[in-house]
Amino acid sequence: MAIRKAPTEAHFDPEVIELRLHEMDGTTSRTALGLKPPFQDVRHFCPGEVIVRDRVNKHVSFFGFGGSVQAVTRRGETVYSLSSPAPILEMTRCLADIPEHLACEAEAIIKRAEAKWAPDLEDFEKRLAQMDPLVCYVSAVRSVLMQHRGSTKLRRGSPQFYSDLQRERTWLTKVGHWAITPLTLEGLLAPD
Repeated sequence: MAIRKAPTEAHFDPEVIELRLHEMDGTTSRTALGLKPPFQDVRHFCPGEVIVRDRVNKHVSFFGFGGSVQAVTRRGETVYSLSSPAPILEMTRCLADIPEHLACEAEAIIKRAEAKWAPDLEDFEKRLAQMDPLVCYVSAVRSVLMQHRGSTKLRRGSPQFYSDLQRERTWLTKVGHWAITPLTLEGLLAPD
């Protein structure tokens, strides 16, 4: 994503990228990345929402399971590159969309886990920052599948979503990723 000093006005011109960044001291913070990068090296972003805003406050949102962010500054612009071994899901604000539905479910699990860590949120942030993105993704799919498997109402309410998650589990198994963790996302984020 390129943030330019002068917008092109030909399309969506990002002005800021908001995400949860892993700080050097091991904590995390909600950070706004603008034209001047707040870091020089490759940094890690934590699981959660990534919001890209323009100068008139239009925005697009994504959900990432963690990954890296790198900034390259050239004359009049900074290009931020987000990469992850796990999917980065576009948030469409339509729960009928599979990525949106999965992102909402994963975000809810993370928020519930965060509440269990109170008042020791610093340790929660460290745990979140240390999670491998692919392990986070696989454990999120496992968690959501288990929730839907255990609830007839959830399966009936969104049969296509449940079916697509089962296909994702089959694919993750085929490529050898399903076995990277036997834990659910709740298990990975549980206080010790």
